[in-house]
Amino acid sequence: MLWSILVVDDEIEYAKILKRSLERDDRYFVHTAHNGLEALDAIEKETFDMMILDLTMPLMDGIQLLAELHNRHIWLPVLILTGRRIDREDKPYREFGIVEFMNKPANMDELRIKAKKILDARTKRDVIHGLSLATMLQVLEMENKTGVLTINLGKEDGRIFFNNGIVADIEVKGLTPNEAMLRFLESDTRERSISIEYVDHRKENRVNKSLTEMLLDSSRISDEETQGT
Repeated sequence: MLWSILVVDDEIEYAKILKRSLERDDRYFVHTAHNGLEALDAIEKETFDMMILDLTMPLMDGIQLLAELHNRHIWLPVLILTGRRIDREDKPYREFGIVEFMNKPANMDELRIKAKKILDARTKRDVIHGLSLATMLQVLEMENKTGVLTINLGKEDGRIFFNNGIVADIEVKGLTPNEAMLRFLESDTRERSISIEYVDHRKENRVNKSLTEMLLDSSRISDEETQGT
């Protein structure tokens, strides 16, 4: 399997070094961009399996790029590679679901190890058919799983991020996390393509209800709609 990696760094020669180092593994194809705008353009044209991202860049820096991807509901594992001193617990990094951090200049052997770990985790995704979303989430909760559940909605995907079995965040365009979950649960997801990746995404908890509460809310709304017909 060929993995596609996007390296975003304004230091052109350093980006070339990263590309050469990563492509020593013939399973990797590396595309480079030198600011956030170039990265957005690349992401609109191609699908990438992970991104290695510098923070300090002209035109659009790393945080601005992450914010724009978040607004567009685009998620992929991100390895932050920066010379800037950062606090991993700062809100931007928790909000955007950063997977890993490294300081510049990077040890190339360590970089390859971290990239392999991230991509290996993506390899272990499960594709589920024939189960309702409620059933899947209850299984994930019982097994204390961490990862990302992606539901194909036709033109775009919806994502549910879970930490140790708890639903942490939900991303669907135009909806709050709680609204999105109710819409998922109200509809029959058994005929949709649903995949689960067991990736430590580091997403902060933005959902203010437990899974049991959301299931009860969905059941109540369904009963009210049935009684109203």
